[in-house]
Amino acid sequence: MFALLLSGLMALVALSVDLGLLRVIQASMQNAVDAGAVEAVWQRDVEYWDPTGVDADARRRQLARDRLRRVFDEDYDLATENTEIRLGAGSVVTTGVVSTADPAGGLLQVGSVYAPGGAGDLFEFQLNLENLAHGDLVAGSFDDAALPPGTTYREAADYTRADFTPATPGTGAAAEAFLVRMRRSHDPLGLDNVPGVSSSGPSQPLLFSAGTFVRAEEGAAYDPRRDGLTVRATAIAEARPALAAGFQGPDSTLDGVPDWRGVFVHRGATGTVGLALSVSGWTALAAGPQALDVDGTGQITLGGSPVGRFFAVAPGDAASVGGIVPGPVAPSGSEVLLSPIPAFAVIFSDDGGLPPGTIVGFGPVYASYEPLDLTALALERSPVSRVAPGNASAVDPAARASLALSAPLRAAHAAFLAEPHLEAAAFVR
Repeated sequence: MFALLLSGLMALVALSVDLGLLRVIQASMQNAVDAGAVEAVWQRDVEYWDPTGVDADARRRQLARDRLRRVFDEDYDLATENTEIRLGAGSVVTTGVVSTADPAGGLLQVGSVYAPGGAGDLFEFQLNLENLAHGDLVAGSFDDAALPPGTTYREAADYTRADFTPATPGTGAAAEAFLVRMRRSHDPLGLDNVPGVSSSGPSQPLLFSAGTFVRAEEGAAYDPRRDGLTVRATAIAEARPALAAGFQGPDSTLDGVPDWRGVFVHRGATGTVGLALSVSGWTALAAGPQALDVDGTGQITLGGSPVGRFFAVAPGDAASVGGIVPGPVAPSGSEVLLSPIPAFAVIFSDDGGLPPGTIVGFGPVYASYEPLDLTALALERSPVSRVAPGNASAVDPAARASLALSAPLRAAHAAFLAEPHLEAAAFVR
C-alpha cells in the first residue's frame, strides 16, 4: 500500500514542480511584454519628436523590441554580453531518445536560455511590419466593451482576439493600442516562427513529470511528452487621456528620444511645468509659436485677455484632473523651460460651474522665454493629441473619483478632450 501511495504522491509532486516552473517562466515573459507594450505606446509619436525621415512605424517597433530585450539584459546594454550571468524566460532544455549507439541520448540537456534578441542570444524577436495578427508586435485598436465584465479572455489558436483589431498595414504608426506577445511553443499551426513576423522559443518539456504515467496517445495531434508544454504571455497597452502628470524633474540617465528640433530629451526631464492655461486660452492659441504677455505677478494674457498664469512647482509634486491650480507667482526661471523641450501645461476650466482653477486636463507644449525679459513668453501647442514619453498617467484614483462624482467636471473634461491633449500609456489587458 505504501509503494502504491508513494507512486501517486511522487506523480503529484512532479506535476506540481513542472507547473510551478511554468508559472515562473510565464511571469518572466509577462514582465517583458508589459515593458514592450508600454514602450510602444510611448513611442507612438516618435516621428513628432524626430521628423528627420524616420520610418515611424518601424522605429516604434524597434524601440519597443529594444525595451523588451533589456528586461533580459544583465547590464541593460544590448551591445554587450555577460556570459557569466544569463537572464531569460527559462532554460532551453532538450531531451533525446536512448539508443544503443547513443546511451546518453535520453539525458536532459540544457543548451541556453530563452531570451529574445540581444548579443549572443538564439532567438530574434520579429518586428512584424506587415502587422499580422499572429506577430510578435501588433499595432491596432482595443475595444474594452467587446467582452462582458469579468470575462476571462483567451486568444484563439490563430491568435485572433475579440477585443483587439490589428491596424491596416502602413497605418501602425498612428495606432492607439499596441499588443506584444512572447511564446514558447511547438508551433502546431505554423504561425509561431514566421520570418519577419513571429518568433518562439522551444516549448517547455516535461522534466520531473516525464517519469510519471503521462504517456503518448498513438496518432494524437498533441502529446505533452513529445511536444512539451506551451507558455504564452501577452500584453496590450493603449494611449488614453492623461489624468495625472508629474512636474518636470532634473535630468537623469534614463533613455530618451530626440525632440522635433533634434535635442535629445531624457524622460526624467519631461513633465508638467508651472504653466497653467484656461480652456478658452488653450483653444485660442493659433498654430505655430505664439507670443503671450506676462505681468509681474505671473498672469498671462493673449491680446489683452487673461488666459493663464504661472504657479510655484514643488519638487515631487504632481497635478491631477479635479485638482486646483495654485495661485499665480512671478516667473523665476524654474517654472518655464528655457529650451525647446516638450513639456505639459496644466489646463484649467474657466467655466462658472466649477471652482476657479479646476484642472480638467494637460496639454503638450513647447515653451520658452528670454531670461532677461520674463514678460515675453513664446508658447507653441501641439496641433494634435500626443502621448507623453513619461511622467504622466492615464490612471489616477482621485481623478477618477472626482470625474465620477462631479457632473460639471465630467462635462468640462470631455469638452477639453475635443482639443489637442496629453495622453499616457495604460495597460488594458
